[in-house]
This record gives sequence, C-alpha cells and structure tokens, in this order.
Amino acid sequence: MSPATLSAKKHSRILVAGADPAQRAAVLHDLSKSLPEGAQLGEAGAVSEVLERAPTSSVVMLAGDLGEVSAESLMHMLGRRHPSLPVVALSLTQQSVAREAPPLAW
Repeated sequence: MSPATLSAKKHSRILVAGADPAQRAAVLHDLSKSLPEGAQLGEAGAVSEVLERAPTSSVVMLAGDLGEVSAESLMHMLGRRHPSLPVVALSLTQQSVAREAPPLAW
C-alpha cells in the first residue's frame, strides 16, 4: 500500500447517522475507542444531512431510522446515488444503548 493510500485510510471520514442522539453517541463512542487516532468521525441526525455529507464520506453507518425514513430505505437511496459508498445498517436497541457495550473490534 502506498503512503498516500495509508494516509487516506487513516483520515477516512465515517458518518454515523440516526435520529436518536443516544444511539449515535453509543456508536461514536465505540468507534472512537476502536479506531486509530486521527480517524475522522461525523454524525447526522436528518436525512438531508446524510445526503449532503455522503459524497465526502468513506462509509456511512446507519444507527437506526432517520425520522420518517427507515434505515433500510435510506440505505437503498444511498446505494442508488453512490453505488461505491459502503453503507452499514446497525441494529441497536434501547437496551444496548443504555449499557456500556464493549468496543468494536476492527
């Protein structure tokens, strides 16, 4: 891997999206503990924010629905607009957000 590729990966922007601030915070917390220093994390609480930020993101992680739009619908919408953008729909429950979860393993 070239130094430019490593640098791009180190500074990748991960967009965490979901209407529930607690769910977004839980995902961001786990990511910040699991990813290398310098990883760029962003968050969006509305569909319009996701659509605006998706083109400059390396991956979008959906931490639940966004208002009246389901995570599944948004995932399909992003897939049509940005076919090469990885989109991950996380399944979170209130119980998993309320307790301290172990950090994600990468």
